[in-house]
Amino acid sequence: MDSPEEIVHAGGRLAHGRAPGHQLSPVTAAASPRPGASPKSLALNAGAVDHYQDPTNYDRLYGARTEDRDFYLRRAQGMRSILEYGAGNGRLTLPLLVAGKQVCAVDVSRAMLDALSARVEALPGSARKRLESHLADMRTFSTRRRFDQVIVGFHALGHLYSHSDVATFFERAHRHLLPDGELLLDLPLPNLDLPGYDGAAQVMVSEMDGAGGPELLTLRLFQPQELCMHLHYAGFERVRLYGDFEGGALEADSEVMVLSARKPKC
Repeated sequence: MDSPEEIVHAGGRLAHGRAPGHQLSPVTAAASPRPGASPKSLALNAGAVDHYQDPTNYDRLYGARTEDRDFYLRRAQGMRSILEYGAGNGRLTLPLLVAGKQVCAVDVSRAMLDALSARVEALPGSARKRLESHLADMRTFSTRRRFDQVIVGFHALGHLYSHSDVATFFERAHRHLLPDGELLLDLPLPNLDLPGYDGAAQVMVSEMDGAGGPELLTLRLFQPQELCMHLHYAGFERVRLYGDFEGGALEADSEVMVLSARKPKC
């Protein structure tokens, strides 16, 4: 994981705010911290993994969330194969399998993937056979398979703290798509008034309500044009930004930013 000194403005500190139950993403892309890592690096790493160690509590917080699930199901119509980063315990994965999609689910949390495997057992055999799961970091995962769609649901991109991690991830996502394949993701739209948000570093640190006490969650928040720039240099085209999961316009007061981009046809 990159040093936080690379992402925090000169002389600044990561903001830290108490935000019980704040509806932010479990972001599942952190690697283990380097030996001898600084306290700030350890805090970033904890903010990447703490929130994903208890699948039952995760379901308690987010199990009833359907707006994004319905969006990804709609966009999967006509798609055959999907690579899902940050799959967690299957809140999006299972409906996609039931809808007849082949899903390659990637997550760095063993606890969440174990929960996904247990939940998949309740599905018909035909659906179970359509799942391929990998315990892996989204920054380094690679496969020879190519997909109709790559999705990064529920703000999962927000755990890529450095520009180099973001650029590397988008290059890999581009490579894993078939020609004319679609990248889909959603993120919070940055707001300077968000609890615990450092607007200079574009990083928000929050304490979430966990079953056993507070859980740290750290998110990198992205500006819309920043994302468009990354996608352009990664080779994507036809980038579309929306302000909700119904295709509404992205406005200054939108709470969510939904993005679609395409790999060129040839």
